[in-house]
Amino acid sequence: MHKKSSSQFTAPKGALKFTLKRARQLQEKHNLTPGTIRNWKWKGWIPAMYRGGKYVKPIPATPAQLRRLDRYLALDIVVRAHLGLPRQRLKDYLQRNGNARLQVHEVETVFEHITKLQAPLETFITEPTFGHLTAILLDPRFRNTALIDPPFRAVRWKHGIEFDPAATRSIQKKARHWLKLLKKK
Repeated sequence: MHKKSSSQFTAPKGALKFTLKRARQLQEKHNLTPGTIRNWKWKGWIPAMYRGGKYVKPIPATPAQLRRLDRYLALDIVVRAHLGLPRQRLKDYLQRNGNARLQVHEVETVFEHITKLQAPLETFITEPTFGHLTAILLDPRFRNTALIDPPFRAVRWKHGIEFDPAATRSIQKKARHWLKLLKKK
């Protein structure tokens, strides 16, 4: 079988006709690879997203941001599925897949969620009431087993039930530990 020639491909709606001059301009403006230009030349058209000069190439996250993200994802208290990233993007990143080049805005979204996680822990540390603890335990972003030691997990969770002082101190100590790690930049 023969390969289809570039003239046999139909360009999608809004695509630009390929010219080497236009391709070079877009390559300089958007820092595109020579392979991208080669593909456009073979297809005979340039994708519509480059029409009108409105396309902005996403900015990849810096190595420092990725190291910070790795530190947060390694924490046991954080449930990764609730950090504002699509599951597949996070899964690809954790597997160190070549397609998982996280962008700055994605990493910043995770950092915002981590900042929001700190508030319930701070309120429980300052005022250790059952209501504040319940707010943490019902939040799907927290892994409860990282906060409550095994001897105290067997307590039946009913409205108004209070922990004994030893359990409260233990949970407060763990909350302080996790808060310290969440605040680390």
